[in-house]
Amino acid sequence: MKNTYCLLLFLGCYFSFAQNELIERSLQSSFYDDQQVGFYLYDIDTQKEVFSYNGISYFLPASNTKIATLYAVATVMKDSIPGIFYYETDSELHFQGTGDPTFLHPKFDNQRVLNFLKNSTKNLIYHAPAFDDSPFGNGWSWDDYASDYAPERSPFPIQENLVYFGRTGKSISASPRYFEDKVTSEKRSFAREFHRNTFYFAPHKSNIKIPYITSPELTREILSSVLDKEISLTFTEIPKKAKILYSRPWHSVAKYMMEESDNFLAEQLLIAASAERSMEIGSEKLIANLLKNELQNLSQAPRWIDGSGLSRYNLFSPKSIVQILDKLYKKLPEEEILDLMAVGGKSGTLKSRYRSKNAYMFGKTGTLSNTVTLSGYLKTNSGKTYIFSLMSNNSTRPLSQVRNEHEKLLNLIRTNY
Repeated sequence: MKNTYCLLLFLGCYFSFAQNELIERSLQSSFYDDQQVGFYLYDIDTQKEVFSYNGISYFLPASNTKIATLYAVATVMKDSIPGIFYYETDSELHFQGTGDPTFLHPKFDNQRVLNFLKNSTKNLIYHAPAFDDSPFGNGWSWDDYASDYAPERSPFPIQENLVYFGRTGKSISASPRYFEDKVTSEKRSFAREFHRNTFYFAPHKSNIKIPYITSPELTREILSSVLDKEISLTFTEIPKKAKILYSRPWHSVAKYMMEESDNFLAEQLLIAASAERSMEIGSEKLIANLLKNELQNLSQAPRWIDGSGLSRYNLFSPKSIVQILDKLYKKLPEEEILDLMAVGGKSGTLKSRYRSKNAYMFGKTGTLSNTVTLSGYLKTNSGKTYIFSLMSNNSTRPLSQVRNEHEKLLNLIRTNY
């Protein structure tokens, strides 16, 4: 009996060694000579590390930062996103934004906040809160200011903080309509002036989305135009006694954020989570609070700067990303957490990769210049589920080649583990 046990133990160690040798050989191939690569693999069932290759080193995570944002939302918010803070007097309705990203967002119907404000017969008073975040995030690339994937952050975002311009013949339409007289049909190297809401719509284009510069005054003007009502503006904080009007369940919004890697939703959901926790509008204090409390036991404390991963100041280790994914797995039912991810061959940023009759890859991609990351949940042919994080930084190769190598490695694990 003892000899049988020893034999089984020996065989188990041998196969484990052989499996890990396959991963190590892949990561040490000449392909990765021009870049930094980190990988961490974790067994959910045994709650143990399976493999680590630079797993505790810091990397630029790109949009894998959204995994931390998802954890913040799932931890802080109950069921729904806080839409506005408000209170009423006999003749006035006072309200303040929470950062809720869904107001006039084209992907989300059921505009509860819009209808609430529109249906009120009282005088509307908009409270512009102290906003702790800079509109354009620290570490964002400055020349992204006119790109639709990097709109400004604000306490009361409207229509993704983007202007939608469309062309019919020689006529140009704008949504919100407030911007109709602020666009010129002209081709420029940038679609908006850096310091002004003056826009340029190239004649050969039929439609375009451009970020606008936000401000409390502009928020009041756009809201007044949308609601077709006069709105007063005050810079006093709304009282703590204010009620919360919730807009919609957070799950569908977070799902779109994760599947499509939507930067605007990530930034604003993090701000809305800060409003839910403390009535303070800004992500910086919430991040510090989470790192001090719920995330204090991460093996490597991350340098977490923003919600989207656009900042090049973010630094996470593959192991810390895996630990956050493990916390999410324990917090939410498996079906729910996997539903929030992009699914290989099925949805989002993984739709064209990891194709299989039975989905096995549930993850979050990340891309910046010279950076490719992927982290998530991997189901293997043996029926096991692993959590992993794979990060490549400073690669000079085409990013599609890096993704191909990542896919080869993860399929190797799927087959052999």
